[in-house]
Amino acid sequence: TRCLSDWSSDVCSSDLEPCRQKDPELWFSDVPKERAEAKALCKGCPTRKSCLAYALDHPTAAAHGIWAGTSPNTRAKIRAEFRTADTTKEQE
Repeated sequence: TRCLSDWSSDVCSSDLEPCRQKDPELWFSDVPKERAEAKALCKGCPTRKSCLAYALDHPTAAAHGIWAGTSPNTRAKIRAEFRTADTTKEQE
């Protein structure tokens, strides 16, 4: 089973991550019920923070699927909030 973060060995550090225990395709499903299951499984993941950091820092690699319990739209909103915050700080 591959980890969602095969691109970064820093993210998945053990076999405890749900994406290594379940079928990875669950995190890329178009079925709402399956996407909700993937999000729920991410809640207890020991590497959720580093997974989210990876997904936010690598938008192309993490353009699809559920990463750290977030959808592509949610990650885009988070990135936009950070850009807005950075712009506000620069203007002060």
